Amino acid sequence: MSKTIYITSGKGGTGKSTFAANIGLTLAYMGKRVILLDMNMGMRDLDLYLGVQNEAIFDVYDVIMRTCEPRDAIIHSNFVDKLAIIPAHQGGNWIDISRADIDELIEYLKSEYDIVIMDGAPGINRAVDLCHSSADEVIIVTTPDYSAIRDADAIEDRLIKNEIMNRHYVLNRVMPVSDDLGCGPSLAEIDLRFRSQLLGVIMEDENIRASCNIGIPIVAKRDTYIARNFDKIAERVIREIL
Repeated sequence: MSKTIYITSGKGGTGKSTFAANIGLTLAYMGKRVILLDMNMGMRDLDLYLGVQNEAIFDVYDVIMRTCEPRDAIIHSNFVDKLAIIPAHQGGNWIDISRADIDELIEYLKSEYDIVIMDGAPGINRAVDLCHSSADEVIIVTTPDYSAIRDADAIEDRLIKNEIMNRHYVLNRVMPVSDDLGCGPSLAEIDLRFRSQLLGVIMEDENIRASCNIGIPIVAKRDTYIARNFDKIAERVIREIL
């Protein structure tokens, strides 16, 4: 049975889209048919991270506005044939989009793919309210910074008020020495703040940023500690979410 995962964050800069690209590719390596749906209108990034920005003709807004069929906007990954993406629109207006529009697109994609991953907009906004209800699971991506944790906490409160019970969180860009220096919240303190389950921890690594800039997800290089880390997170996704 196909599942939809909505990935969100309390603020920008947490690495949400980077996480979406890498977990999507990892799940595809594991044999799942995955499509990444970039729902961050005006902030289109996922096609860059997958190196397919020059292949985009139509986008998700064109699909929702019925300018094209969903299959016309789907771009297949160059890394594995089980991964595809529909890019976001760099303009567009969420006022034009209804919950029914998103539900219709999701249902079509679930008939073709095992996993639909929606990369949403950061913060509390109309996009969050429209998209999270169409998802079977919500993953909150945050960093070990007090501002990011507070904003992620606000997102979680919004999800709980909307009775979204299936939630996990990912702690991204963790510096190994942060706990020792006492310059930020500890991992234990962060976990106490959340009412979601921890899905995984990703360390800060300059290679991840470099990979985004060249359009090759870091997990495409398989024999690395980062790829193995994402493998473990993907295994938890398969075990606990799918």
